[in-house]
Amino acid sequence: MHHRASGRPRRAAPLHPAAALAHAGAVLILGMLWSNPAWLAALLALTAAQIISAEGWRAWRRSIAPAAALALSFAVFNVIFSHAGTTLLWRGPSLPLVGEPSVSLEALLFGASAGLRVLVVVSACRLLASLSTLQDALDLLGRAAPKSSFTAALAALLIPRMRRDLAGIREALRARGVRLAGPLPGRILASRHLFRALLVSSLEGSWDIAIALSCRAFGSARRRRPRRRRPGTRDSVIAGCAVAALALALAGAWRGMGSAVFYPVAGPFIRSGGLPLLAAVAVLLSAGFIPARDGA
Repeated sequence: MHHRASGRPRRAAPLHPAAALAHAGAVLILGMLWSNPAWLAALLALTAAQIISAEGWRAWRRSIAPAAALALSFAVFNVIFSHAGTTLLWRGPSLPLVGEPSVSLEALLFGASAGLRVLVVVSACRLLASLSTLQDALDLLGRAAPKSSFTAALAALLIPRMRRDLAGIREALRARGVRLAGPLPGRILASRHLFRALLVSSLEGSWDIAIALSCRAFGSARRRRPRRRRPGTRDSVIAGCAVAALALALAGAWRGMGSAVFYPVAGPFIRSGGLPLLAAVAVLLSAGFIPARDGA
């Protein structure tokens, strides 16, 4: 059968939520554990490659764009306000109340490390969403915390609905001649009508959900659990590799691998002794690239 080519890759069968949580959780913990910018950059590249292979370049770019601005602000503020470090890259003229502004290599590298850590954390969350479905994740959470999972399910339902309602309200206000663009004072005045209509629409949607739950006698008896999906071979391999990668990283962190020295002089970030550990962790986390069998 012929399939039309598209820029977005075909999404593989989702993982078992426990396996997806183990894999993405290992990436998240490593992002918080390591401070070496070279190691964080390698972890970010591996995570981005897995997201792009599953959902395409645009999905990762949309999720990483807000975090990139935050990471850049971390780096800039650290360079501006941190005057530690011995390797000066630039020294400015003396200014009143400020002194002599300077930029050091150590402050730049420390800010870059903090920014990379933010990008890894955000990418780990996106990786979890690309490996498993929201329904499976909420089902797994519902076994341990049913009330919390129900609240999360309602939030997941209401937020997309609010977006659709907001788009419709904007079109209706434009049709009535309300200006939603232009100078800031005019936009602030117009936003009153926008948010008032959105509040009424959200309350009506919540009332409809409450009526539907009441008609179905929600909470009056013990709910029936759907048939649980059992982890497959692919799930077990990916989860096992994630646990092994995390164990290796923790053992290496006990010996100082993955950490970095920034002040007063930035130390070497690529050491031959830690490269085998980094390579082993990367190989184990590469299990996320394992494709699903047809019909899985």
